Amino acid sequence: MMRGLDGENIGIETYAEWFKRNIRIYSNVLDLTEEEDIIMIIFGTSHIRLLHLFFQDNPDYTLVPILEYLK
Repeated sequence: MMRGLDGENIGIETYAEWFKRNIRIYSNVLDLTEEEDIIMIIFGTSHIRLLHLFFQDNPDYTLVPILEYLK
């Protein structure tokens, strides 16, 4: 949980800012891409989980494992 020993909510603002950063990354990719574009996004594991979920839920994008291109 994000509660300190004194019961105060700690880390929630930091978590909200981190989540907003992921939304901004996703939004930037949407703004920069067009239909039929092939893109590769490289981010650390703390971001990629949410980005994966965002793109997985978007019917305009198809997630392809990078190993299909890096043979």
